[in-house]
Amino acid sequence: MLSESEAEFRSYFILLTMDNEEGMNVLQYIKSLAPPIYHSEEVQHVLDIFQARRSKNYVKFFEQFKSSTYMNR
Repeated sequence: MLSESEAEFRSYFILLTMDNEEGMNVLQYIKSLAPPIYHSEEVQHVLDIFQARRSKNYVKFFEQFKSSTYMNR
């Protein structure tokens, strides 16, 4: 059974590691996520941030960042 806050904490991990090895850690990490965690609102939001950062779309990056929860900033 999944913890109520597992998706939230997994999203923090993605944010903290998104610049490691040019994002390869994140790409490998998300493959290991259970489908309910991967498809959660929290993880999908930080994956949007990750993708914007990786593609150097800083307008989208900061738009996504501004709409994040306090802990995701």
